[in-house]
Amino acid sequence: MGPVAGVSIEAIKVFVKFLTDPTESAGVGELSNFIVSVALVLPASIIYKYHKSKKGALIGMLVGILTCVIVGALSNYFIVVPFYTEFVTPILRDYRVQFAFGYSVAFNLIKSVATSILTYALYKRLSRILHL
Repeated sequence: MGPVAGVSIEAIKVFVKFLTDPTESAGVGELSNFIVSVALVLPASIIYKYHKSKKGALIGMLVGILTCVIVGALSNYFIVVPFYTEFVTPILRDYRVQFAFGYSVAFNLIKSVATSILTYALYKRLSRILHL
């Protein structure tokens, strides 16, 4: 399916969630979700597009995990926490570094590793359906 499909699916997912589940973060949580999801999906799918093997998939996932964690920390520090403190509550302002480089790194690492493990375990079974 490729990188464009992956980014499109992430955009649709965030958009549908935004429309169906009232946001408590003034859209900041949805923005963050999109940023880190694309940071995982895009490098993994680009690498896999050119290296369609188990090794290519694993390398893509590892690069995606690393990119997700780094982009997640930086986007939380420079974009998400400042927007959140501006539009929702100023409480996080004092915890910006701890949130961006502590909680965010841990959460995105766990989330992206779990997503990658599930993808690796299920992809071959689902690929037959996806390629019909």
